[in-house]
Amino acid sequence: MPTRAIAGTCLTLLGALALGCSPNDQKTPLGPLFMTAATDPMLSGAILGPDGTSSLCGSLPNPNGSVFRIRPINPAAGAFAAPVKFITCPNNLYSFNLPSGHYLLRTILPFDPAIGALPVRDIESVDIDGSDVVHPVVVHEGTALGGAATLDGAPLPDVAMTMVYDEAPGFLAADGGSDANGAWTEFFRAPYTLQNGVRYQTGGCGALGVRELEGPPASFLFPTEVSAVNCRLETAPSVQFSHTHTRLVVTPMPGDIGGQSVELADRYGIGWGVQFPIGPGQSPVHVPVSATHLFGGGLMVGIAPDRILSGISVQGQLQCGAACRDFGLDGVLHFTPETPIGRQVTWRYSDATSPEGVGLKVVQRSFDGQLPNDYVLFRFSIQNGGAATWTTLSSSKQRTTLTMASVSRIWAARSWVWPARTRPARTWERCSWERRCPGTPSGISPIFPLPVPRPTSTAR
Repeated sequence: MPTRAIAGTCLTLLGALALGCSPNDQKTPLGPLFMTAATDPMLSGAILGPDGTSSLCGSLPNPNGSVFRIRPINPAAGAFAAPVKFITCPNNLYSFNLPSGHYLLRTILPFDPAIGALPVRDIESVDIDGSDVVHPVVVHEGTALGGAATLDGAPLPDVAMTMVYDEAPGFLAADGGSDANGAWTEFFRAPYTLQNGVRYQTGGCGALGVRELEGPPASFLFPTEVSAVNCRLETAPSVQFSHTHTRLVVTPMPGDIGGQSVELADRYGIGWGVQFPIGPGQSPVHVPVSATHLFGGGLMVGIAPDRILSGISVQGQLQCGAACRDFGLDGVLHFTPETPIGRQVTWRYSDATSPEGVGLKVVQRSFDGQLPNDYVLFRFSIQNGGAATWTTLSSSKQRTTLTMASVSRIWAARSWVWPARTRPARTWERCSWERRCPGTPSGISPIFPLPVPRPTSTAR
């Protein structure tokens, strides 16, 4: 059967997409963040210790000098409702002018082990209905989070454990990880202590090259519903077909370079990501998750006027449309054993599982680089099995009609290791099977990973 030509609608193929975010991406506000009317009701009160009568300062390291902070959160807007107030002991009073509404009042204590069993973050619900409200904040002792992190039955240190509020998931409740025995600790103390009677969400068990056998629920009331979180992990099946021949380690998943998208994690686990340099005889690391230089990358196809088909989940990065991931969920895997020249991994998949699919079928092949060079090559062959025809649109805006039995244009990106706090030089160049990228074998285009810092948390 002849392959349908690609003609009619603009289609753009990107060989690799790096999704990143960094504090440097924040824009400086052009005006005040918070504006309150002079007639807004006043929320005020004292901040008290566990006995509910004496000042919180008596429970802090320095009753006459410790500094803590308090700030209202508007959960409906997912934003802070007023500027933060820094309070220096022995003062323990606060006040805010706020419009009527529902708020969460969060108090943050000093990051000091001397606070004992107090949670470092305390949150209380407050409602304002047109009148001034006096609300004393009482910071009660918390409870240690039980459980542990293990890999193949042994304790696994440095597994990240971040908690946010279920009612306001953009705001941090606690942050820490596992210690040498796998038990949960905060970065400034042990044990990991949470406020009682609060419903939390967690991002799960943060590690690379693992499959999660047991983990935390997406949402839970602590400690009534859940008092312990166990991250019971095993080595991921995807380790068996990851590229490890050179110092560049990459896990190839269908449409997903690095294997960080979670949709197939129940079968293959989470991949190694993209780790470099991993010397001879060394193993890629499971933790921290920031060890992968590429935390989101893969195949994307853009179809005019507003359709994007993606091989990774774009949730939280782009508007999903009918589906957050379109390619690869029906992937069929084949890979060769490791040989003196590396291995080849082949995935066959399509967009058939997506409501936005147009009948594209993909054969993705990846190849280990040849020592002493450090690289992994990816090749995407795309066939149009749908009823419509499409036209590719190159970066120079010149349309090229081609047969989708073998897509002829792939994008390659080169990047280099650079010192901290400096921006990399990036050179993008179009390669094709006819005009190969410099320094690579004829007929194959390399996809060089873009080192992008992985955010540890987007919570505030």
